[in-house]
Amino acid sequence: MISNGYRVNEKDECIYYKYENNICTIIHLYVDNLFIFDSNIHVENVVKSLLSSNFSMKDLGEADVILDFMITTSEKRISLTMFNRS
Repeated sequence: MISNGYRVNEKDECIYYKYENNICTIIHLYVDNLFIFDSNIHVENVVKSLLSSNFSMKDLGEADVILDFMITTSEKRISLTMFNRS
């Protein structure tokens, strides 16, 4: 990822990010999963192509849950809501 212009987050080495042409892309690695956060489908497809050419992977589509949080997206916002464990 570094050779492709990504930087490692100083606080969490499982997070890579790249800011180019006013588009920010964040890749978060978690155990054997990764999450891609971006605002441009073309950039997302480039990232997926880059990753799949270097690693064996499956695209499971857009995430709706992570670590007991429900993910809700809109045009300008990503919201995380903790599940109620009653």
